[in-house]
Amino acid sequence: CTIDGILQLEEGGLRVTLIKAIVEAARRARELAP
Repeated sequence: CTIDGILQLEEGGLRVTLIKAIVEAARRARELAP
């Protein structure tokens, strides 16, 4: 998947942190949705 590729290329970089935050936010939004 594209995100996995970016994570491998940018390991330890700011982009990884941002992507992880976005993924986590999306997961929380899904859990909170009725």
